[in-house]
Amino acid sequence: MANNKLSTQLSANSAFLSFVVLSLLLSVLVSAVFVGFTTDKNMRQYEINNAKTEAKLSASYIQQFVETRLQLLHDLAKQPMLVNGVMGSDVSAASLSDYLDDYHLVGKKHPIWLVNIASELVYSNSEAEPPDLNAPWLAQLLSENVAHVVTLNTLQAGDHFLIAVPVKYNGFTEGVMIVEFRYSLAELFQDVINSANYGVTLNGKWLDFSSLMSNTEYLSVATLALGNTGLTLNYHLNMQLIEQRVMAVIIKIASSILISLLVAWIVLYLVGHRLLLDPYRRLATSERAIKLSEERYKVAVAGSNDGLWDWDIKAGTVYYAPRYKELLGYSSYDEAFPNTFASFENALHPDDKERVNNAIERHLKERQLYDIEYRLRTKSGEYRFYRARGTAIWDEHGNATRMAGSLTDVTERIEINKALELAKHQAENANKAKSEFLASMSHEIRTPMNGVLGMLNLLQTSELSKEQLHRVNVAIGSANALLNLLNDILDFSKIDAGKLELEFIEFDLRTLLGEFAEAAAIQAHQKNLELILDITKVNAQTVMGDPNRLRQILYNLVGNAIKFTSHGEVVIKAALELKDSDKYILNCEVNDTGIGIPEQQQSKLFKTFSQVDASTTRKYGGTGLGLAIVKQLCELMGGSIEVSSLEGKGSSFKFSLVLGCGSGAKASIPSIDISKLHILIVDDNKTNLDVLRGQFEFWGARVTEALSADEAMLACKSYFETYQRCFDIAFLDMQMPNVDGAQLGKAIKQHADFHTTKLVMMTSMNHQGDASYFAELGFAGYFPKPATTSDLLDALSIVVEGGDALEQATPLVTRHYIQTLQTHATNEQVKWAKNIKLLLAEDNQVNQIVAKSTLAKLGLTDVRIVSNGQEVLTILNESEDSFTAILMDCQMPELDGYDATKAIRNGKAGKHNTRIPIIAMTANAMIGDREKCIAAGMDDYITKPIVEANLKTKLRAWLPEEKEAES
Repeated sequence: MANNKLSTQLSANSAFLSFVVLSLLLSVLVSAVFVGFTTDKNMRQYEINNAKTEAKLSASYIQQFVETRLQLLHDLAKQPMLVNGVMGSDVSAASLSDYLDDYHLVGKKHPIWLVNIASELVYSNSEAEPPDLNAPWLAQLLSENVAHVVTLNTLQAGDHFLIAVPVKYNGFTEGVMIVEFRYSLAELFQDVINSANYGVTLNGKWLDFSSLMSNTEYLSVATLALGNTGLTLNYHLNMQLIEQRVMAVIIKIASSILISLLVAWIVLYLVGHRLLLDPYRRLATSERAIKLSEERYKVAVAGSNDGLWDWDIKAGTVYYAPRYKELLGYSSYDEAFPNTFASFENALHPDDKERVNNAIERHLKERQLYDIEYRLRTKSGEYRFYRARGTAIWDEHGNATRMAGSLTDVTERIEINKALELAKHQAENANKAKSEFLASMSHEIRTPMNGVLGMLNLLQTSELSKEQLHRVNVAIGSANALLNLLNDILDFSKIDAGKLELEFIEFDLRTLLGEFAEAAAIQAHQKNLELILDITKVNAQTVMGDPNRLRQILYNLVGNAIKFTSHGEVVIKAALELKDSDKYILNCEVNDTGIGIPEQQQSKLFKTFSQVDASTTRKYGGTGLGLAIVKQLCELMGGSIEVSSLEGKGSSFKFSLVLGCGSGAKASIPSIDISKLHILIVDDNKTNLDVLRGQFEFWGARVTEALSADEAMLACKSYFETYQRCFDIAFLDMQMPNVDGAQLGKAIKQHADFHTTKLVMMTSMNHQGDASYFAELGFAGYFPKPATTSDLLDALSIVVEGGDALEQATPLVTRHYIQTLQTHATNEQVKWAKNIKLLLAEDNQVNQIVAKSTLAKLGLTDVRIVSNGQEVLTILNESEDSFTAILMDCQMPELDGYDATKAIRNGKAGKHNTRIPIIAMTANAMIGDREKCIAAGMDDYITKPIVEANLKTKLRAWLPEEKEAES
């Protein structure tokens, strides 16, 4: 019985033990599977998170490394020495060598190359082979398609950064500076590249670097753009190594489970739970080790010239890299600068503390960019300038836990900026000297030109044979062309120096445009081109502005249009738009059917000394200044200019200007009631029809148009059947296919019903004898195109009225006939008062002859001539007769016009001469010349070369005229 009980108990114990063992085995197996799965997941995620953290730090460092050097290179590229070097000015290679041979960037000498706009090597401070000057990235940089280039130069020592930036002058790229930074990427990525855990790739448009090992599986954990550098950093995790680590941990867990099975009955109540938790303890240890390895990442940049810092915000500690401490003069382990935030605060300049603390707070709370410059006290006690950049890491609650960044010594850059400021001041002084030189050269160049033009004009009015007169006219044309070229160069120089002054006077806009078109039409007709003027939308007659500069803009644009158009037409369209109560916007277009401009060349049009292609200089000529001056003038007058063009189709230049409202601005109203007229216009050019129709309808006339002679005859027939009379007046184009304007006019005059229609011929072909020919055909008027608004109005008035003006037109009404009617009163000889005596002070003998002859043509013959200001004083003191006025040249030897005038006003030429009228004569054309003359005591001012009409106007203001006898 007892034996059965014992047997049963043993059996129960065995069953219990078996139950316990089986239960333990089952629970351990389930735990092992669960723990292994959890361990695998957590370790993989942790490795990925850790890799992302290191990726951000790596990206931050590389970005700061590249951007810091980009900034330094951009600052260096602005140096006048480098700009002059690439532009090929007077700066010699020796000067560049003196400046750059020992130049240090961030404390170290690096190879530097300078390349000009033609991709030619200008300078090198190294015997190393320069980069490929035909590389695509260099062409992109010279073409201003990119702001900078970052690439690699692969040498035996490793891959080095190659950074290129443009060298600019006045906002335009004139060359490129290339620097090779002798820090291999192997050094920069030392901890990353030498670690089996990670790999990186660095990519850009011209850069491709990888530290990945072949036959190894990687997981990309982060792809980060490096600010404005154009580079992208990809951070990769070695998955094979991670899987090996995870498997090792799982094997250890399995081993522990197996051991626990053997001693389960002993350790079940004592240490079993500890054995189950042991893998977690090892995991925690692994986490701490990984965290420590993260801190050691800072060693990767130990050799960098930038000092890294890493602030553990919660702990309050700061890791200062050895280079950081070196920048402040401390050794790596100097206890005088411990790894605390207080070390930074104590070194910070007192005046910068509030600003720096505010910047840190804004970054941590508002995530604003942290990039700031401040002063830190070095170990020696001096303060130096540093630039700090950093980025924080925030937890899931938005609280900053960590902030890391770099420190760069920018004291050298600050000193360079001070040197630049000094250079700027020197440049301003040089600019002032240039302005004074321009004033002097203006006088020296224009004075002999005045003599040349004056003598040629005098020669032109003398008795000459036809051949001699032709030669004189050619010489005058050449002299005027040279003077225009000189004026262009002087205008550009004045604009460049900021010395161009705009007038703001009242002028007749419609008349200005019309007169300009008349002058341009001569050149256009010589090339058989149609020149069309459309000012139907110019509804105001007088405006305020600078008419001479407006005419200069038109001269350049229309001159170019005619120059580059071999057939077709040139159209000038102008429209005046009321901007507000006292301003107009003038919108003007110059369209042609010429050779056009390639799209890729249009950006060069408005650059100085630039043309579409070098070959055009040989074929068409020009300085390349015209359009540059036009652009500047448009901007100075509150407007702009743009171009659109198709190669082989033509070009369209559109510009706008701001003009003021004239005091007498009003709509142009014909002197006759045009609203009662019915006008026929015939032209095969639709553009011409539209312009004429718009102009006549603007005045209120009823208009019928026809594109050919056949259409015109049908229109006449239809009009006569409707109204039982013919058109009041018909404007016919001469050049039409099949039946020209002359034949059409003859047919109209011979028709019984239409013969009373008054005819006006419009033609682009201006030949001698045309007026008589058209008069014989029955035409009442004849005008070469484009006809101006005033011509059309006057022609309508004279022809429709049919009075004395039409009868006196021999053989018919022409533009020249209208001008004689308009200018008859203005050409009358002035009747000067008796006993007018003038004193002319001029040192140039040719100018003396020109001035005296011009005065004689004006009826002033009593002129005394002297050569300098001292002779003026002598003559005034010794002469018994008093002079009526003095014409005083400003630049003369011994005593110039300014000092002579001051002496006269101070009584040194006699008290009776202190108020004698003095009119200045000078070839200067710069701002301030008039004010300088007035300040010296002169009464008025006239520029050379002297124009008879201008001189007449000035003299009438200061000389007495004979009063008309009372009836």
